[in-house]
Amino acid sequence: MGPLISPNINKEDGLAIIKSLMEMPPEEALRRFCTEPDQQKHFAQVRALYQAIGNSMKAFFAGEASPFMGMSKSDEEWLQRQRDRWIYLYWMLHDSWGDVTNFQALQGYFLIVQRPFPSLPRDMMALLLEYDALISLWECFDFATPEQGSFSPSTQRKLAKKYREAVAKRDQGKLSPDELAKYNKQFKRYAAPVLLSVPKDMCIAAIEESAKRNSLTAKRLREYRLNETEIEREAARYTHPQNYKCSYQWVNGVKRSRSP
Repeated sequence: MGPLISPNINKEDGLAIIKSLMEMPPEEALRRFCTEPDQQKHFAQVRALYQAIGNSMKAFFAGEASPFMGMSKSDEEWLQRQRDRWIYLYWMLHDSWGDVTNFQALQGYFLIVQRPFPSLPRDMMALLLEYDALISLWECFDFATPEQGSFSPSTQRKLAKKYREAVAKRDQGKLSPDELAKYNKQFKRYAAPVLLSVPKDMCIAAIEESAKRNSLTAKRLREYRLNETEIEREAARYTHPQNYKCSYQWVNGVKRSRSP
């Protein structure tokens, strides 16, 4: 089942989003951080996933059948959910752009990371896709810690929320020395992946404000969350100890089998 929204997206925006998907993860990550054959193979696998999502989105916008009809039903549904999460997010960004651009914590984030604030919803989408792809790729980087390599979406969201709350407390002078020390220790451990996940979390926070005044945005936000719940439920089933045991670990860019 696809999103409860019209596929008649602005053509220029639709093409830009599909182009971003087809180019994820960015080539710079391959050149700078994926120098070992195992890393390059992992990069190719992650890119193939984003390209599959892009092709599914292209067919959706064109009103065509899924290009992956040969897949199992569960795999095709999973791919559609991955596609739908980005369609929902684009529409919510589009409808809530004023709230997003005026969200002070998000403006502060871009000042901290020294990147210009995206000028259009599709530009924000490109950045969110880039960060999402880097998180998917992160475990194979030489500098990823074991904790970062096992960074789950639920942990990502929880830590990003804590980060946003801690920043607000700090700015208001309400963060005690003990809390500040705990905050610094935790985010030093997970730093880069958490920071990469923060913009999406802050965009959703801004969209929540918009949804209070716009019933259509509120409806799309509900559908987005239902879709995310299904994605996380499937991920939880896959990674449950009864169904999955990680048989490898990354060591200096090399994928090695774990000792039994």
